[in-house]
Amino acid sequence: VTLYDVQPGIYYVAAYTYQNAKDFTIVSSLTYQPDNIEPEDAIELTPGIEYGPLSGYDGLMQYFKIDVPVGTERLEVDLSKGFGEASLFMKIEQAPTSEDFTYLSSSPGAGDKIGFNDPVPGMWYILLETEQVFGSVMITASFEDRYVWSYDGTPIEMFNNEEISGIEAPAGEELFFFLDLEKPGDYLEISTYGGSGELSISVEGKQIIFDFDDFFEFDDFMVVDSEGMGRQRPPSMDTSSEDIEVNSFGEGTYQSVFIDLPANGRFDIVVEAVTDFSDVTILASWVYSDFLEPITVDPVVEPTVEESCRDVANEIMKIMDKDSNGIIDSDEWLDANSNEVEFEDDIEGDDFTSVDSNSDGEIEFTELLQETCSCGNELWIVFDQLSSGDEPVSIELLSSQIYENEYNFLGMDSNSDQRISNTEVEVISLICETTFDAFDSDGDGVPDKDDEFPDDPDESKDSDGDGVGDNADIAPSVANDLVYSIGALVFVGLLALLVVFARGNKNNLNSNDWENDKNFDISETMLSMQEPNVPQPVNPNNESSSSIYQSTFEGIEQNQVNFQQPSSQEISVSETVNNIETSSFEDLLNEEVNVNPPPKQIMGMIGIDGNESIEYPINSGVKWTRNNPSDEWTRF
Repeated sequence: VTLYDVQPGIYYVAAYTYQNAKDFTIVSSLTYQPDNIEPEDAIELTPGIEYGPLSGYDGLMQYFKIDVPVGTERLEVDLSKGFGEASLFMKIEQAPTSEDFTYLSSSPGAGDKIGFNDPVPGMWYILLETEQVFGSVMITASFEDRYVWSYDGTPIEMFNNEEISGIEAPAGEELFFFLDLEKPGDYLEISTYGGSGELSISVEGKQIIFDFDDFFEFDDFMVVDSEGMGRQRPPSMDTSSEDIEVNSFGEGTYQSVFIDLPANGRFDIVVEAVTDFSDVTILASWVYSDFLEPITVDPVVEPTVEESCRDVANEIMKIMDKDSNGIIDSDEWLDANSNEVEFEDDIEGDDFTSVDSNSDGEIEFTELLQETCSCGNELWIVFDQLSSGDEPVSIELLSSQIYENEYNFLGMDSNSDQRISNTEVEVISLICETTFDAFDSDGDGVPDKDDEFPDDPDESKDSDGDGVGDNADIAPSVANDLVYSIGALVFVGLLALLVVFARGNKNNLNSNDWENDKNFDISETMLSMQEPNVPQPVNPNNESSSSIYQSTFEGIEQNQVNFQQPSSQEISVSETVNNIETSSFEDLLNEEVNVNPPPKQIMGMIGIDGNESIEYPINSGVKWTRNNPSDEWTRF
């Protein structure tokens, strides 16, 4: 038992039991009246920090405040974690009342919320009150990032007691929402509140109805028991559903739609902006019924297109071409019309001359196909199969079909209801443009009679007659056999040139190797003439130094010896070298050069026999040996 707004005094509690009761406890608690019942006593909230728990009753008003700094993008005040019914009111710099306020949240329950962008800097006062009771409620004021509402036209699903806040729209625009009930409900309510502007709500769905036809025919419900006594059995109440459309009532942005006994299934909600509105919250709430069973709804089977305009042309040709020669003459046409053949509704008109496009007195299948697949006839053929009783067809269903022509169904929708009606089809069939061409099988823009490749949209001409279209042909004006022959000859010629060049390079490589070897031998020979500078006794009969000039080699052509040094180069030879006559290259190679033994202090290599050996001068080929380091070197 909870008592609100109690007066001071003594209260007595009596406990009554219906059966045996033992060891039970009675607890009482008191909650004193809050201190913030006057505007000047308003409690200042800390941003982002919960305050509470709070409780209230009818007639109790509690005040809070929040200091909003400059640059705040969004201010939100939220009630949570409670039960009962509560309402919030806000106003800048002054305490609000239920009649004088800037923002209001009066959503069902104790979970109210106020939020808006770009709050005016300063002290905002908050009033929390109720016309009933609430308890265990927490209040939070917070600064949030700017909230921007975006809507792309897709219906938004709503859930039970879950708000969608901050919605906005310019005048004349519609916002679409929907919800699904898993089973019938006791009630369904859709409401909008908060923000500014004016709007209206319309809801479409199904409502439960009861079958009372036999409710008062009691004779049908009499049951006789074993003793022959009769008693009345209550009639069963069959339920079904019917389509309903309900519009909202209210003022400004405070609109509401209430539906008793909503059936299970989908409810479509349309919010229309009468004037510009913003920062509005929409809420759907419902309670499921405990005694109503879900209505079984047969799945909706969308109609399908069984016959295309090509199928219609084939059917007409089969019916009218009595002699099966693939051509309809005037007699066959008149005979079919006189017998009221049921194909007249599929094409516009039955004038023989209008179908006979080449005026040859006969209708070929191509001419008939061009007529049945004109933009108007094709549209009627598809629409008649998708429409039930001339009912409008959704743009989505029409757009999912396959057409020979091109159609803009969004442009056909003159009233923007996302459906195409019979009237709209009549208008469009008169002004549409046929893009289908039965005389151009591949659709490349070249008639079949002039198209050498009527089934290939990428080819239409073969200039050289080789069976390959000009677009894919390497040389459109030259037969491919000739191109391939010329290509083979060119390949063989290139291969022969490659072999010749390869052999020429090999001969040049061998010649260069021989020249390099020969030059190397001559260089080695000339370098061997150079002796180390070893001090020798002065020979009075010889000059202090001799100059030997390189002579011209006879019998060797200049272009065969790759010498880069001048034809005359002076080479200094030690005084110890005898005068060498260099009259010819052969004498130079055969002449023995007198050399002195190495100095005693030069160390050699120790062989396996224990003797020391050395080649001196280096690279001269002259070897010397001795038994121990104190001995003189002897020529080996």
